[in-house]
Amino acid sequence: MSDETEHLSKTLVFTLGVIIDSDAEKRRRIALAYQEAESLVALIPLDNGDAHPRIDACFKRVDRYKAAGDVACAG
Repeated sequence: MSDETEHLSKTLVFTLGVIIDSDAEKRRRIALAYQEAESLVALIPLDNGDAHPRIDACFKRVDRYKAAGDVACAG
């Protein structure tokens, strides 16, 4: 499995766990972070049709939220 595929898989499993373990208020926080991420990604141009710059920005964002212990990491 490639590093990127492994990272995506681990992030998905982690994200699902955070959502499942969250109450309604935390899920609202996650949803808001998701909406913010969508806006961020829309501003990042594709690199000759390649979405890697967008994917990298999302990984960095998730890592920052995780380091802060913020449930928004699941958004």
